[in-house]
Amino acid sequence: MASNLEQASEVQRRQEKSEQARQRFLDSIARSTDYDWIMQNIRFGIEYPQQVYLQHGTKRTDEQLESQLKQTWWKTVEVAKLYPADDDGRQYKLIAWVAGARARGTVPSTTQDAYVADGGKILWKDLPFFEDALENAWADEANLSKEKWTNLNAFASGLAQVTGMDLMQFGLQTIKATLEEPRPLSSGNTESQAGHKSVAELLPAAILWLGRSYSFFKVMLPIIERAIKEGKQPPTGCGSGIAPGELALAGGVTRDGLSLAR
Repeated sequence: MASNLEQASEVQRRQEKSEQARQRFLDSIARSTDYDWIMQNIRFGIEYPQQVYLQHGTKRTDEQLESQLKQTWWKTVEVAKLYPADDDGRQYKLIAWVAGARARGTVPSTTQDAYVADGGKILWKDLPFFEDALENAWADEANLSKEKWTNLNAFASGLAQVTGMDLMQFGLQTIKATLEEPRPLSSGNTESQAGHKSVAELLPAAILWLGRSYSFFKVMLPIIERAIKEGKQPPTGCGSGIAPGELALAGGVTRDGLSLAR
């Protein structure tokens, strides 16, 4: 009984310590204008797991690596919210480091095999847990200011454009929220049940996706439409889990995910 209480107390202590560390980071980026320091902090998080393995071998556990990765991506997303959407220098520095991490070789786990986690994703090329961090950020859209929401979408759409990553699930969510759901046109109107932000507040983020996804649309839309016409299953991804919004349905869009009609 005493042992169980001690274990529960230790788990709670670790959770509190982790939350305190997160809050310190948020406080530091909120008041800091030293963006290079912020970037170095994130870069260290990306490189740290490899350094630990090279220096200490099996002393690093896969559980520790998972925790470090989740913390790294959380920091990355938080900083992405901070960097102005039109600040190409800082935005693309962040994008370049994530893209650079993705281009690295595999990292051995404690079993000496490539580290695989998050549903079979390989570190680094599949960026385990990265999309989880984005999903958490998108789920929090209602609590983000117009500026932070636009900045976040600038980062994700820019990353997709530069690397060719299929992040269309996030792009379609942004476009759907802006153009496919009933909501006031401007913040001066009465808010609708679709969300707290107006079309005017969400539109800059949607425009980023529409502009930066042109090449993706050009390549994938013919493939998707051809598969549907031939009665075949369209390619996975491409925002396939994002159902059309109310206005899109009224306009004749019937399929989930990316489509020519949509």
